[in-house]
Amino acid sequence: VTGVELSEDMAAVARRRIAEHGWTNVEVVVGDAATASLPSDVDGILFFETHDLMRTPAAVHRAVAAGRAGAGVVAFGPKAAPWWALPVGMIVRSVAPLRDHLRGVRRALEPPGRRGSRPARPPLFLGSAYLAVGRTGDASTR
Repeated sequence: VTGVELSEDMAAVARRRIAEHGWTNVEVVVGDAATASLPSDVDGILFFETHDLMRTPAAVHRAVAAGRAGAGVVAFGPKAAPWWALPVGMIVRSVAPLRDHLRGVRRALEPPGRRGSRPARPPLFLGSAYLAVGRTGDASTR
């Protein structure tokens, strides 16, 4: 398991937790996801509340390209709730900036000729969160 963290302070927290749990198969790389050293041929890619990263197609494509053919890709995060869920929306807005987080992962998972496909699941938490699940293509689709 390789985590990429932009903040050295947050990476230190992650490393401390890794050591506390004795996880020997987990590492944290400090750097920008668009340029950080990534492993290759991974089995899965997880974007968990990576708001700004999801708006950077080059970084998303790079992370997805690290996956082997058929690797799982999961993205989860907050989104603007519908008007009828205003109280939920206000809570979500107070803890996370809301943008079109799925744009980058949708493009990274679309096979050539299938632009516009949407791997997103139905909205979660009264429409205030998204979950997108997909798989990487073979090398010819990346």
